[in-house]
Amino acid sequence: MRREDLAPGLPVASIGEDVEVIGVGGVPVGVLRSGHPGRVRQLHDGFHVLVDWFGYEDTEVSQVVGWGCDDQGVLMPGLARLSEDEYALRTHALAQSDAG
Repeated sequence: MRREDLAPGLPVASIGEDVEVIGVGGVPVGVLRSGHPGRVRQLHDGFHVLVDWFGYEDTEVSQVVGWGCDDQGVLMPGLARLSEDEYALRTHALAQSDAG
């Protein structure tokens, strides 16, 4: 994926290694696993991408941790584009698993 393919609101998925999610007060609240859905929130200076991860919108993984692009605009590994339908399926499945 390239930098110019990204825009705020675009549905994406985390790919690669799991990331521990830290909540308020430095308390671990979960794990961002490969395939977890989110939406691009912000693009900074063309080289840094912030994502609001579903269910973790108010944590460091959404507010601070970002994904970078190289100087040619190629996004570093870690994000994959999702269709709106796939985003809806994944968020629904996560919401159902948290409800039970």
